[in-house]
Amino acid sequence: MSTISANTTITQSTIGSYTWPVTINGGTSSNPVVVKFGSNLTFSNANNYFIFGSEYVTLDGSWNNVTVNNVPSYPGLVDNTAWGNVIIQNIGVLSTGTTTLRTGGNEGGWIAQRRYGATVLSGPAIIQNCHSNGAIPGYCGGICGVAPGSGNGNVIVRNCYSTGNVFGDHAGGITGGYSGAGGSIIVTNCYSTGAVTGPSAGGILGGNSGAFGGKITATHCYASHNICGLIGADGPDPVEIIIDNNTIYNGSWNSTTVNAALLGLGTIWNTSVTPYTLLVPVPPVPPTPTPDLGGSNLGGGPYNGYSPIQTVNNYKDSEQVMTRRILRDGWNGGYASGTYNGYKSATTPFRAVNNSGDFLSRANYSCGGSNQVNADKPGWKGIIGSIPQNCDGTNVPASTCNVKFVADSSDYTTYRKQKAFNQNYNDLANGGDEHNASYVDWMGIRRY
Repeated sequence: MSTISANTTITQSTIGSYTWPVTINGGTSSNPVVVKFGSNLTFSNANNYFIFGSEYVTLDGSWNNVTVNNVPSYPGLVDNTAWGNVIIQNIGVLSTGTTTLRTGGNEGGWIAQRRYGATVLSGPAIIQNCHSNGAIPGYCGGICGVAPGSGNGNVIVRNCYSTGNVFGDHAGGITGGYSGAGGSIIVTNCYSTGAVTGPSAGGILGGNSGAFGGKITATHCYASHNICGLIGADGPDPVEIIIDNNTIYNGSWNSTTVNAALLGLGTIWNTSVTPYTLLVPVPPVPPTPTPDLGGSNLGGGPYNGYSPIQTVNNYKDSEQVMTRRILRDGWNGGYASGTYNGYKSATTPFRAVNNSGDFLSRANYSCGGSNQVNADKPGWKGIIGSIPQNCDGTNVPASTCNVKFVADSSDYTTYRKQKAFNQNYNDLANGGDEHNASYVDWMGIRRY
């Protein structure tokens, strides 16, 4: 069994390098461990799942899906029965072929296995922005399996949905039977659309949720049938039940009814399709770093581009203007700082700014892009004409150049000259203002 104790990105091409199940541990409050998915994944074995082995770990799907293909009795994506201050987020689990959820005493959920966040005495175990499409048998759940947040546990499920039919006894569209039994379960801003036909089953919470003095909360949720399964059939009743601002509708989807319950329409939920899906956030475009390889950081104003003030020895000829334009528009400014998207350059500064090699020195790396080959040549259909999508999750673009090109010495001499110009590209230290025609006093006196 493999263990991950540092920030890691997993892709389909790397899952074979692990011995499954994989344990994630070693996080602290100041340095949590985050495992991300760099691509959609396909699992084909019941042991393909993760175990949380400590507090302060996060499994972030990065809005990718995990397809579980032809795996009868799959237990669920994450096993965590003991730890709080953990997060599962931004993951879809899709069931295909003969895949089913595990039953028979270890009733699973598609995202979290049985007893997720049970007996947790610290912070909550959180699941957010997740979904599933598989069928939900007895005591299982579309997101969490049986008894999440039980035994003094504390579980929060938010912004999640399931579309599988709820056909088993005490099953739940979001969480399974005995959710929050002796502990606490909060489900908010979630929905399920599957038909609920199992005895004591619920569209959101499974049967006997909150038993043995537990606390259950379901707010701003929608189900095509009842919100909660049978309560109070086993053990002491819940000490607290909050079922508020939820809606149901006659076994089918009704947008008007849904809109009355769910929060974040148009921000969390994509309302342009039905049933609604989760909106993938668009990350802000980071500002292009100011080219500073070997240069000055003097700056000089509210925007990049101030021209150095002319001096008695500095006439602004066309060469200076063109060199500054190359620095501004020709240098690969995103790479010029030596760091891109948190990754340090593995190539030389010369190659970085001139796009003469892969920024991370990856061999034969491809991550999509424009097609530069004519695919219409006879006999070549399907062999050329597309760019492989073998992305590594760094979000550092692949090179679009001949990485084996050897530059002429004159190219390097030009680069060194440009680098020298870059040292005072924004320097106003000698006075004047931002206008490119400004002169210092000496220049005005001595120019004749």
